[in-house]
Amino acid sequence: MTASRSPGPAPAATAPQTAPAARTPVPVLVPPVADGCSGWRLLVTACPEKADTVRALGGEWLDAGYRCTLPFGALVLGADRAGGDVEVTLHRANPAASGGLALVKSWSRRSPVGARELIYLRRRLAPDAARHRAGAKERRNRDAGRCRRCGQNVPPGEGTLTGRRGAWTLAHRDDLCPPRPKTLDTNRYAAPCGICGLWVPRGAGQAQLIDDSRPHPAASPVSGPRPPRYRAVHHHPCPTDAPPGPPTTTTAWCTGCGHRIRPGRGHWANGAHHTGPCPAIPPVAGPWWTLRHTTRGHVPAGQVLRVRFVPRPEQPPVPAEAPGVRVLDEGGFTELIAVVLDHAQRSGRRTTLQVRPATWPEAEPLLAADLQQALDTRPLNTRYRARWIRERICGDRPWVAEITGRDAKFGLRRDFLTGELDYEGALDNRGWRGVLCCWTLLTGRLYEASWPLDPPMKNWKSLRRMGFPGRVTDEQRAFLQVNEAGDIVELTREQAEAWLNHGPEWIG
Repeated sequence: MTASRSPGPAPAATAPQTAPAARTPVPVLVPPVADGCSGWRLLVTACPEKADTVRALGGEWLDAGYRCTLPFGALVLGADRAGGDVEVTLHRANPAASGGLALVKSWSRRSPVGARELIYLRRRLAPDAARHRAGAKERRNRDAGRCRRCGQNVPPGEGTLTGRRGAWTLAHRDDLCPPRPKTLDTNRYAAPCGICGLWVPRGAGQAQLIDDSRPHPAASPVSGPRPPRYRAVHHHPCPTDAPPGPPTTTTAWCTGCGHRIRPGRGHWANGAHHTGPCPAIPPVAGPWWTLRHTTRGHVPAGQVLRVRFVPRPEQPPVPAEAPGVRVLDEGGFTELIAVVLDHAQRSGRRTTLQVRPATWPEAEPLLAADLQQALDTRPLNTRYRARWIRERICGDRPWVAEITGRDAKFGLRRDFLTGELDYEGALDNRGWRGVLCCWTLLTGRLYEASWPLDPPMKNWKSLRRMGFPGRVTDEQRAFLQVNEAGDIVELTREQAEAWLNHGPEWIG
């Protein structure tokens, strides 16, 4: 008889444990190709049943001798050909192995990889091999470039590319940058000479290494210390006739004599100067300045006009006794009646003027016109309020700003006012048409307003649906004031300028 054995309690079901290495990618070094051999490396993700050549395998090609990350258990197939012999190797990603890859098997053949090796490979593929991908791949640089760490040239095949297509970063292999040379044959950037201080054009001198053993002040814990820097120097010996600053590339006026300098005929050193002696012409008498005109186009010499500018440090101060002088802000922004001495035009840019202060007889017409404008714009003693209303059209809103003074950058100092919105007449739920914007204006003040005009662009609806933030209508601007009858009237630019100049005096 056979004794019967009662079954014991069933063991508790346990979930399969995953190796810690399987959760994180394994950093690996793809085996390099031996010297004198040709070869390839392939991350295998699929091996069909009828596969008999490498072309039938699914996978991702890897660059031999470069780093990447692979999933735990991924298989890498490689082949090295030397003469008529082929050395076939199979590696598995394992963090415990040297270089992150453990050798599984190797074959020596007289022909490429065959069915025997592929059958052996198929039996050892991981169940999730189809999802294996290489990450953080380093690639071989096919073109020369500059190393991101040391800035030196990296010949083809001697560096690594990291990143992604269109945004590759090049560096030397294995983070081993060669020592930087003490002197470079040519300087990449124009700069003052590190020995004599005179100007060295780009490519006309040498670059000398600056010894920076201490960390650079701009270094950070993230980017690390900045690489050693170079300074431009002349070829020995330093020339004595080199200019002290960069050459002029546009028309300028000599700070010393005041006469025009053609492009390339002078240099910059605390202002423009002639390269060499100034021409044998009497220098311009009295103070003068260079500034950009508010409009583009020809400005004849001798024209009297009102200008506003901030004198540069190398330019003389504006004399307080000159006609029409007003200091418009604490930053030195000054208004002056001046006479044009010379002008220069550049394509697509504003006209540059050379001006001097006008004499009292020359400034008399402008002063008389300014006085008449001051009388015409005398502030009112009454206190009225008026409503200014405009429609918002196709998303373009009107605005109103009070003019409070001058500004060196924008010309006028504006305080934008917050308006009220009236949706009663809205023609649609988006508020594209029929919404009114309202402001309350006071007498004794100057305003500038902008509002949209019909008709809008034909495709304005599609532009708004795509999130286009710009204007789809034409813009109308004007200066506004409330008159003695309580009506809002538009002023010309000249009237607004005159009120801004004399309004505080009248009010005071």
